Amino acid sequence: MINKSCYNCQSSPVQSIIISTYNRKDMLAEALDSVLKQSQKSLEVLIIDDCSTDGTEEFVKTITDSRVHYFRNEKNSGPEFNRSYGLRQSRGKYITFLDDDDYYTDYDFYSKAIKIFEEHDSENAPLSFVCANAESFRVDLGKRSTKHNIGTPGRVKGVDYILKRKKPHSTFPTVFKAEILRKAGLDNLMIFDTATYIEAALCGDAYFISDYVGVYRLHKESITLGYTHNPGNESRYYAKALENTRRNKLIAEKLYTMADKEQVRKWYIKSLVGTIEYARLRMNNETRNKIFIHIFRQSGFMPRFWIAFLWHFIKRQLRKITPLRKVYRFIKYRGKVPEDDLI
Repeated sequence: MINKSCYNCQSSPVQSIIISTYNRKDMLAEALDSVLKQSQKSLEVLIIDDCSTDGTEEFVKTITDSRVHYFRNEKNSGPEFNRSYGLRQSRGKYITFLDDDDYYTDYDFYSKAIKIFEEHDSENAPLSFVCANAESFRVDLGKRSTKHNIGTPGRVKGVDYILKRKKPHSTFPTVFKAEILRKAGLDNLMIFDTATYIEAALCGDAYFISDYVGVYRLHKESITLGYTHNPGNESRYYAKALENTRRNKLIAEKLYTMADKEQVRKWYIKSLVGTIEYARLRMNNETRNKIFIHIFRQSGFMPRFWIAFLWHFIKRQLRKITPLRKVYRFIKYRGKVPEDDLI
């Protein structure tokens, strides 16, 4: 554990990088190395160790760079809580959340993003975050499987981003304005990837750059490919699904005052179906049913949601029919193998 009093006495850096880690010291080393190589030197790295047992603490103690600070949990809490804790401890004007299994290939990314903030952010037209493209790397296949292009570069209104733009798979190719995240109350909430983008976009605009700045690593223990039921995490999954449902409803209520109600309604229905899918993949029958009941009660009389959920279920069943699935994938992706086909 670092000496917090000494840590708080240090001069504030321009940027804070928050890394939540658990039993991945080798991947953490690569992620950390890619951060410390950045041309932006005024930064701090907050490593939040989620009670690792693989020697992560001993590894971090060998690091001599004074910009690296280590915090260790007494019990495993999950990355959503670690990010929130890291945000409370951070002192930078800008924030990036980097998972321990991701890393950068563009060492000028932070400098580029901060320059965009300096040129485009203002009190009357706040900029919430600057986001770049990334690649995914399938560890089991040993190759980069997909380039994730988030769309046309340039500035986008926050509401338009929420309702119309594709969301990145992770937060590591993004630099957020710390003031915006705190204004959204994220320093006291569980921090999820998609929700972080959405709640930040409610407070300001987004800016996209076309560069591919890093690699999102996919493996059996990653958040994306780890969609298997783990009894030890049941309560965490349940809490996350409940919190996500509650916040999506609050977000929808705000959006109703800012955008076309029909577009907002479609977004809200999609978010509810997404939470149901999350519950289906990660929870046992009893916990999953609690989430389903909660969602249907919260949605009220919304026939279009019920229809959307039914159609989602039918599509899932049809995709299990191998010949139909192959035809569907071939037509949709024109022969290119999509990332979720590899899962």
